[in-house]
Amino acid sequence: MRQESHYPIGEAVWISAGIIMLLAFGDALALLALALTIAIMATAWWTYRGMRHGF
Repeated sequence: MRQESHYPIGEAVWISAGIIMLLAFGDALALLALALTIAIMATAWWTYRGMRHGF
């Protein structure tokens, strides 16, 4: 199975933008990503727990 991108230039632009943002806002971006990950995991845990207990 071949998985080719339909928009390789668009992907390159997004990757470049991500690298530029990482260089510009390195620490803040890393902390934001960490906080977002924690929030998503907490939400998933809370939802899973609620489903097991029937809300």
